[in-house]
Amino acid sequence: MPLSAEGYEGLADGLPHHVHSLKYIKDGNTVIEYSTDGGKTWTDIVPSLTEPGTLTVIVRASNPNYETATTTVQIVLLPTVYTLTVRYVTEGEEDIVKQYHYQPDTAYNIITPERHGYTYDLDKVEGILTEDTEVIVRYSPRTYHLTVRFVDVNGKEIAPSFESDYKTGAEYSVLTPQIEGYLKALDIIEGKMGSRDETITVIYVSKDDLPDIVNMIGIGDYETPLGLDHVIMHVGVCFE
Repeated sequence: MPLSAEGYEGLADGLPHHVHSLKYIKDGNTVIEYSTDGGKTWTDIVPSLTEPGTLTVIVRASNPNYETATTTVQIVLLPTVYTLTVRYVTEGEEDIVKQYHYQPDTAYNIITPERHGYTYDLDKVEGILTEDTEVIVRYSPRTYHLTVRFVDVNGKEIAPSFESDYKTGAEYSVLTPQIEGYLKALDIIEGKMGSRDETITVIYVSKDDLPDIVNMIGIGDYETPLGLDHVIMHVGVCFE
């Protein structure tokens, strides 16, 4: 006995939309009837279920040549639930997956979460759910500006600054120039671009100022654990 239940999921005797427990001898004289009010009224029209809930159906098979047979079936009809899957994709990283469950024809409107340093191709995921659906939201890194300044201890620029643009998360490597009359300790400035413009200042120490720097720091009487005696830092790096 197939049951009409479009848009819903139901169980009858453990099987979706089907009753199969009635056993009878069918020939040209057999009449199949159904009752949904406990046997008060009967109809030969198969019950049509359009609302979720529980329905008890009595099925009767009558034949003048055989004993009348009946069976009672309880049909449980549940609303169909569809799944909306939203996949947030960022290149080089594991996807973030969110799932939502709605009944058919439900409107949905999901705002895309902000991610600092990134843009995305969909501000929100919206629509009306009519089936299981997957939507992909793609994040793209923003571009920011990197400036590396080369200055003396007084803050005066002694070489042109390095400037370039990088995307969030991109690695950079900048060679520090050799400047006549100055000492440097770092040959390369390396790092990974953050989610804002960045300025790195590299301070150079003049060879002529080295005695004064040593006396100012006061490390002449200290010895390092490695027995190196005097250690002088020629270059400092600070982030603005």
